[in-house]
Amino acid sequence: MARTPSWPTLKKGYRSYENICALQCLLNYRNGNNALPVTGSYDQNTYNAVYTYQAANSLGADGVAGVGTLRKLTANLVVKEGNQNNAARAAQYLISKFENININGNFDSNSDTLVRSFQSKMAISVDGKIGSTSWQYLFGHQFYPVAGCDTATTLDTSKIQALANKGMTFVGKYLPGSNYPITVTEKNLLLSKNLSIVSIWEKGSPTSVSYFSSSRGTSDAKQAISGATSIGQPRGTPIYFAVDYDASESDINGNIDNYITAIIAEFNRQNNPYKVGLYGSGAVLEHFRSRIIFTMLACSRAWRGTTAYSRFYIRQYTPTTIASNSGSFAIDENDAYSFAGAWR
Repeated sequence: MARTPSWPTLKKGYRSYENICALQCLLNYRNGNNALPVTGSYDQNTYNAVYTYQAANSLGADGVAGVGTLRKLTANLVVKEGNQNNAARAAQYLISKFENININGNFDSNSDTLVRSFQSKMAISVDGKIGSTSWQYLFGHQFYPVAGCDTATTLDTSKIQALANKGMTFVGKYLPGSNYPITVTEKNLLLSKNLSIVSIWEKGSPTSVSYFSSSRGTSDAKQAISGATSIGQPRGTPIYFAVDYDASESDINGNIDNYITAIIAEFNRQNNPYKVGLYGSGAVLEHFRSRIIFTMLACSRAWRGTTAYSRFYIRQYTPTTIASNSGSFAIDENDAYSFAGAWR
C-alpha cells in the first residue's frame, strides 16, 4: 500500500495544475455555480474564493487551501458513476495525474474503471468511488509511487532480503568517498535481489551553514563523480547532494546557493557525466527548482517549506528499524516516483 500522503497546501506560487483545477471545481461545486474560472493557476480570483469559503465555514480565513480547507471541501463528498457536476470534474482533474481520462464533468463507466485502477495501484479500497481516502490520495500524490528506503548501514544478504520482503524496490546508499560508503559487494548483492540504487553524497556534516561554500561544492562534486564512476553508476543518473538541516532564507541565498552553483559548474566542466540531485527541506528544494529537477524531500516536516512542497521525486519518512536474520538495522523509508533516478 502506498503511504497515506499529506494533504498539500495550495496557495499563491503553488504549482500543480491538476490540484488547483480540482480546487477551483470544488469551490464552484460547494458554491453551486461556475463563478470561479478553472485555470489551474492560484490567481487572485482563487485566493478570494478560498478566503470567502473559509470565512463562511469558520475555517480561519487566510486564502490558503491547506488541510482544513481541503478536508472541508471534500467532507461527506462521494463521487461515483452517474454523477455529472463540478465535483466529478474535480475528481477527473485529479485522476488525470495518473490515468488518461476525459475531463468533462461526466463521471461515466470509463471514469469508474480508471478510479478502480488508481485505487488498486495505491492498494486502497477498490470501489470506483471517490470518498475521503481517495480524495486524500488523489490530492496528495502527484504520480504513482514506489517503495524504498535509504540507510547508512552496510547491507548483507540477510538485510537485503529483509528489505525485499517488505516490498522495497530501491535503496538510497552513500557513494564511495562519502560517509558510510557503499561497497562493490553490497552493490552486487542489491542488484542480485532486483533492488535499484539511489546515489547520495554526504561527506562530513552538511548540517549547518558553515559547511557550505563554493570551494566545498567543487570538491564535493569532484569526489562524488569519482565515487559514482568507481562503483559503476550508469552515466546520466543523478547524485543527490545533502543540505541536512532547516536552512534559513539567508543561508539558502548565500552559502548554500554558492555551494550548489559550484557543483553544477563542476558537473558542466566534466561534461555532465551524472545529473545533480538535491536532498533538503521544501524551502531548499523550492529555491533550486529551476536548476535541479531531481529532488529528495527530507523527513523533518517542521523544516521550512517542507509540508507544502509537492514537487519532490523522492520523499523521506521518519527512521524505523527492520529486523533481519543478521540483526536489526535502521532505515528511513521512502516513497519515490519511477523517474527519480534509481539505477541498476
